[in-house]
Amino acid sequence: MATVAQKQANIWYFADYLGLDFNYSPPKILLDGKITSNNLPNDPFAEASSVASDENGHLLFYTDGVYVWNKNQQVMPNGTGLFGNSTTTQTLIVPQPGNDRLYYIFTASAGDYVYTPPDKKGFRYSIVDLSLNGGLGDVTDKNILLSASTTEKMAATLHRNRQDIWVAMHEMGNDVFRAYLINPKGLNRYPVLSSTGAIMADYNFNGARYSNSAGQLKFSPNGKMLASAIANALENNGVELYDFDTSNGTVVFSKSITMEAFEKDHNEYYPYGIEFSKGAKYLYVTIGAGDFLYQFDLSKDDVQKSKVSLTVSAGVHTSQLQLAPDGKIYVANDPLIGPRNDSTFMGVINSPDSAGNACHYNGKQIAVPFNWLTNNTVNVGLPNFLSSYFYDPSLFPIDTSMPNYLFEMPNVFTPNGDGLNERFIPIEFYYIKAASLTIVNRWGKEVFKTNDVLKGWEGGECADGTYYWFVKFVGENGQAGSQHGWVQLMR
Repeated sequence: MATVAQKQANIWYFADYLGLDFNYSPPKILLDGKITSNNLPNDPFAEASSVASDENGHLLFYTDGVYVWNKNQQVMPNGTGLFGNSTTTQTLIVPQPGNDRLYYIFTASAGDYVYTPPDKKGFRYSIVDLSLNGGLGDVTDKNILLSASTTEKMAATLHRNRQDIWVAMHEMGNDVFRAYLINPKGLNRYPVLSSTGAIMADYNFNGARYSNSAGQLKFSPNGKMLASAIANALENNGVELYDFDTSNGTVVFSKSITMEAFEKDHNEYYPYGIEFSKGAKYLYVTIGAGDFLYQFDLSKDDVQKSKVSLTVSAGVHTSQLQLAPDGKIYVANDPLIGPRNDSTFMGVINSPDSAGNACHYNGKQIAVPFNWLTNNTVNVGLPNFLSSYFYDPSLFPIDTSMPNYLFEMPNVFTPNGDGLNERFIPIEFYYIKAASLTIVNRWGKEVFKTNDVLKGWEGGECADGTYYWFVKFVGENGQAGSQHGWVQLMR
């Protein structure tokens, strides 16, 4: 399936001018990125990042929520002026299911205390079409408003059918989550609303404006849990855990983890970075821009008491967390808080599904060559991905309650270049984890075959006429099946 992980999260770009290539082991450091804190001269922090790669691990494009760069490190046509902000905690790129050319970029206003009054651009999306500009891509639709009210939090996971995609965000000033569904027909702009958990709001502390808009929002790799780092400066800090129903998009509060905030040199430090281990047994949390990293055991009845404080290296200031294709969790170390040396460092949690110090956290595992000309340094943020890219079915039991499959193919398609009905793809493709499609002509000669049914058949050089298709598949419950029929090709 096109949306299930192969190597779509293998390339990372983040500030300042850095990247990692997980097509190598250990990952290769990239120094040609364009994301930088210099895009905001009055703010030294660069947080927002998301990257799109193909299933073979080749870079397609990336964004900081304001600019969109193609695989040649050039700004795409119409790829400036997105209504995000590089200091927003998260931005997000997700593909349109069954379509290898259309991608959605989601952006949010910067709502943290740096902005007084806060940015009011809202939660929006833009569309990238990779079939344009000689295959390098073009932003065709830009800054379409979904919600005027937004925090800086957003995350994505696959629908229970393993095809469609849920994009979750949180409104500002209330306790409302929105979950938007993207299927092969596009984005449904009418979200599923869930009122649950804490209220995200602005508030005053010692006469200054603060906000819990910031902090990462993450799905577990299997999509069944959602976690939010809630930053309230020195009041009501913590993490909230929710149950997520991948079939209908509803969010339900599960439990909260209270965490102390710390004040140091008249600066406040609060929960900010958050990530699940690959097996979703442990949750990791940072105190943003502070030297704190915690592990929580989600299998315990009292998650609060399971807290383990991991030893953080001297001079390291932990920020965002991100699970990687190698199963490790990478830790952004903010060099702007501490002294800048000849090189800066990135932390790595090497065995995230192991308890306590057996997780083998090394706060200075990756040394980044510092260059005063290019200013390559680790900053606050790391790329935000569809969490399902890190899903390993061997770590989660098969849901035997699911039906065998729901599968239906159309009986006509028209690959004539008008952008409508261009591919022979399923109408319904639910509860199926793997499938192959074979097309033969009326004389029984094979003319097409693929193991990615959701990409479908474009007709190739075949003439108009009737063709016969055969599909073999394996359902999410492990049962195999097959189906066949005919289709009329009309140009």
